[in-house]
Amino acid sequence: MKKLGLFVALWCINSLAFGQGVGNGKISGSVIDKGSQQAVEFATVALEDPKTGKPVNGTVADEKGKFSITKIPNGTYNLVIS
Repeated sequence: MKKLGLFVALWCINSLAFGQGVGNGKISGSVIDKGSQQAVEFATVALEDPKTGKPVNGTVADEKGKFSITKIPNGTYNLVIS
């Protein structure tokens, strides 16, 4: 019985550690030119740390201007599109 209790306790601790949502965030969208209302092909989309200005993650939009950034740690970021 002690082994079962220890297993359950370790499993719960493991579940709590992985259940925090670290790296589970996702940002997706479309890059559209404000003037022409047309998709911006192959735009660079980056997440920057607001304190350092350094890129944390990023991607390139496709030919329809769509992008998706996954596995984002919890936090606050600046979204920079160029």
